[in-house]
Amino acid sequence: MRGKLTLQQRLILPIVLLGLVAFLSNVLAVFSINNVHSNAKTIVDKYMVSEGRLEEIRRSMMDIHLLALSHIVAADHATMIQLVQEIKAEEAALDEMLADYESFVAEEDAALYQSLVQDYDAFKHALVYLVCASADSKTQEAYATANGDVARWSEAAEADIDALSAAVSVPVPSTSPALRLVPPTSIPIVYTVNLPEPFPKTPHS
Repeated sequence: MRGKLTLQQRLILPIVLLGLVAFLSNVLAVFSINNVHSNAKTIVDKYMVSEGRLEEIRRSMMDIHLLALSHIVAADHATMIQLVQEIKAEEAALDEMLADYESFVAEEDAALYQSLVQDYDAFKHALVYLVCASADSKTQEAYATANGDVARWSEAAEADIDALSAAVSVPVPSTSPALRLVPPTSIPIVYTVNLPEPFPKTPHS
C-alpha cells in the first residue's frame, strides 16, 4: 500500500531524527556556553573594577591623613595654607570616588557602604579640628586630635573598606543561576531503532 513506509524509509527515519536532535542539542549547547562565558566575564570585570576603586579610596584616605599630620609639623604658615589646599582637593576627589563607587555596591552590602560614608564624614570633621588647632599653634591639642578622633575614624573607615573588599572578593558559587545555563548535553543520548520483523520463511513446496 502507498500509505505504508518502505523498509528503507523505516530504517532511515530514526537516523534522520537522531541527527536532527543532535544538531539542535549542539546549537543550544554552544549558545548556552557563550552565554555563561559572557556572564562570567561581566561578573569578573565588575569585581576587578570594584576592587580597584576600593584601593583608590583607601590610598586617598591615607594621603589625606598624611597631609593632616604634615600640617602639624609645618614650619610656616605658607606651608600650612598649601597643605590645607591639598587636603581640600584630595577630599573633593575622594567625595567623587565614593559617590561613583555606590553603583558597584550590591544590595546586601549597602549597609557597609553607608557605614564607610558616615565614618569618612566623621573623619573629615575631625581633620577640621586638627587643622584649626595646628594653625593656632596648639600643637599638643592637634596631636591629641590626631591620635584620638582622626585615628579612630580613619581606622573605622579602613575597616569598612576591608569589609567591602572582602565582600566583592567572594568567588561566584558554581550553583549561581548564571552558571547553570548549560543543559546536560554531554550525556549521551541513546536511541533504540526498531527494525521491522523479518519476513516469515515459507516452506518450500
